[in-house]
Amino acid sequence: MTNKIVAIDGVGGAGKTTIAFLLAKLLGFRFLPSGFLYRFVALQDLNSKPYHESMELIHHIEFPSTGDLRVVLNNKDITKELQDEKVGMHASKKIAVDAKIREDLTLFQRTYGQSGNLVCEGRDIASVVFPECDLAIYLTATLKEREARRQLQTQGIINESLEQRDSQDMNRQIAPLSIHPRSHIIDTSGANIPQVLDYIQSLLDN
Repeated sequence: MTNKIVAIDGVGGAGKTTIAFLLAKLLGFRFLPSGFLYRFVALQDLNSKPYHESMELIHHIEFPSTGDLRVVLNNKDITKELQDEKVGMHASKKIAVDAKIREDLTLFQRTYGQSGNLVCEGRDIASVVFPECDLAIYLTATLKEREARRQLQTQGIINESLEQRDSQDMNRQIAPLSIHPRSHIIDTSGANIPQVLDYIQSLLDN
């Protein structure tokens, strides 16, 4: 039986990771947050680790779709390290624009998707990684709401504006953030999480 793949893209602060994680739990699917892959390579690079070592280790990263949102490497929770704003900036400005890295991580994600039903979120999932996905979602929200969410997530420590990040993602030459023609656009401004999850599940059921 063919694996089902739900691709969730969108701008920063729109709720991609939270919605994708909870949807995976709800459906019993595997969960893959692509942004954390780029952040992991960025963290390794900031720590002066060789790229080939990063790509070897990435095969040992786990994204449990049970309990709380976690990223685990060899039984160690590395979530907070990856969520650091400095790591995010490095991932956006250096790692995500590297053609070789994007090619390698795209291949990794596609291989990952062959191992079972999957909810994958990022910025080029439906447009590049899984263009034949069963369901494509694009999440957005007002800038004001997105900034409030980011403030809460980072405890007020923000080194890069969301507008700046949006511009970088939408205008990069390689795999820019874009809306897939088949994507269902969902504005999460003012919406609660159960409403969004119910709507996405209804789309998948239909």
